[in-house]
Amino acid sequence: MGKSRAKGKPGRSKKRKRTFYGVSQAPKAPSGKISPAEQIPDLPLSDDDLEVSAEATSSSSDSDGSGGEVDSSSSDSDLDEECEEGAHGFRLIDLECLQQLLSAAVCCSGCNGAVTISESQRGGLASCLELSCVNCGDIASEFMSKKFNRVWEVNRRAVFGMRLIGRGRQSMVKLAGALNVPSPMSRSTFYSHAKGLHSASKSVAERSMTEAAEKAVSAADGGSDIAASYDGTWMRRGFASLFGAFTIIAYDVGKVVDCEVLSKFCHKCTHLASRKEKGELTKDDYDRQIAEHDCSVNTTVSAPAMESAAAKTLWARSFESRKLRYTTYIGDGDTKSFKAVRDACPYGPEVPVVKEECVGHVQKRIGTSLRKLKKNLAGKKLADGRTLGGRGRLTDAMIDKLQAYYGMAVRNNSGDLQAMARAIWASLMHRASSDSKPQHQYCPPGINSWCRWQQQQAGGDVYAHHNILPEAVWKELKPVYIRLSDRSLLERCQKGATQNRNEAFNGLVWQLCPKTGFASAPTVQMCVYLAVAWFNDGGVAVKRVLDEMGLPTGYHTTRLIKLLDRERQAHAARKKSEEGKRSRKKRRRIRKGIQDEQQEEEGLTYEAGGFD
Repeated sequence: MGKSRAKGKPGRSKKRKRTFYGVSQAPKAPSGKISPAEQIPDLPLSDDDLEVSAEATSSSSDSDGSGGEVDSSSSDSDLDEECEEGAHGFRLIDLECLQQLLSAAVCCSGCNGAVTISESQRGGLASCLELSCVNCGDIASEFMSKKFNRVWEVNRRAVFGMRLIGRGRQSMVKLAGALNVPSPMSRSTFYSHAKGLHSASKSVAERSMTEAAEKAVSAADGGSDIAASYDGTWMRRGFASLFGAFTIIAYDVGKVVDCEVLSKFCHKCTHLASRKEKGELTKDDYDRQIAEHDCSVNTTVSAPAMESAAAKTLWARSFESRKLRYTTYIGDGDTKSFKAVRDACPYGPEVPVVKEECVGHVQKRIGTSLRKLKKNLAGKKLADGRTLGGRGRLTDAMIDKLQAYYGMAVRNNSGDLQAMARAIWASLMHRASSDSKPQHQYCPPGINSWCRWQQQQAGGDVYAHHNILPEAVWKELKPVYIRLSDRSLLERCQKGATQNRNEAFNGLVWQLCPKTGFASAPTVQMCVYLAVAWFNDGGVAVKRVLDEMGLPTGYHTTRLIKLLDRERQAHAARKKSEEGKRSRKKRRRIRKGIQDEQQEEEGLTYEAGGFD
């Protein structure tokens, strides 16, 4: 047996030293290990490879979209190149550990003395590290970040990164404190970087929307008349929001082609008015600064009226800015936006704008109507001596089922009004049928019908009715179904169109600019622009914004945003799959059923002002 090595640090063999910045340094030996970041599968690095389809981008919240696939195979040579490239980028380094490393491996080339490292100055998160010899004094110093366009790269990237996760300077300070990192940049420096990011994101978003408009023209075979879904979102609920964001998405290509941010608040105006009130500014100085500053207020209407005002603006400039005419308006009935557009006649009286209802919102109407009916008739005895709600009657779970059936009836019969109306009534009367009184006259006949009673009539297995909706209950529901199966309403649902993509976009905006805190108008605008670029183009938007600011994308940035795109597309594919849909519906039914049983056992336990 060979001699065992004594415990402790392994002995170091003498190696030829090399000089760097006046410092003798032992050469590195290859470790043969790959860092965790480099264990991520090979991801293409070009702009084209980062591009993702509009369907994949919007499919995280839109069942009409489809997830894309990316080839993750890589050769050994590619992996070797990646390992070499992976040496670039930023790292979080403990100066004490770095000092220990230098003490063990580096000495002064002049006197062979020990080398120390210290921070001589700092520009935000950019630190200047200085190497010193204990005998000779200073040897060399260098900032640990490059400068691009007169700004430190690490600072600009940090501001961009905080905005991508929906946070501002205070969160950056908290993060720095938790990581034991020196205080980051000052407030004024942070907002200076944010201003540069605002300009870059606006340019990238404009290019993205222009490209989306060109694709919409191609999808329309060179025509300019398209169907567009329109929706708005506000920063605050309760019709008291100071900011609203409104977007138009070309329905056939699923990308944002135009947006508008309305603001009723200007931080500069408020600040100047406060200073004037305190006597810090004279009237002349106040008037001069008010006239000179770029005011953020661009509307005076109330928050509910913002959507209509923005709609008129977007439709009025559509052909001039995008070479498009939004002749089919896909939207909900929550505001007067469509009426405002129709009355404005943006394309003249000879080219009217027609309305197409969002099927999702129409579907919600029946749920809302049934819940309202249940609330209004709470405690009232029906013809059978029982209330409308309760076990085996109009429970929350039953309302969800009827709402889902209504939506399927509309979607599955797009373009056929008569079939649509029959399917809507079948969704109610099938539930109202019993063995003694079957009411399946609206259900589709034949052995292949979804209705098992109709299958029985065609020679199929015997069907026994269950979970029957009592007659006294369904008769109370008939007026709701009469109203929501009206021909004028169903005519506006023939496309089976939805605003799902708009809802997905709205959620993305408030991920970047959370509603939990206050943000200024420029911040809201910047987040809308970033959301447009990300929604339309996926992770490549990050690269384009960095390019616009004159910063290199970076190896790890490219890899990680591509990884995020893959994860998002995989998640969207799972949600879109039939198995995923069935699983979600099943979980929802179980939750609703448990909730109904608990409420029936516990009785009324919560009502605003209802208890002493």
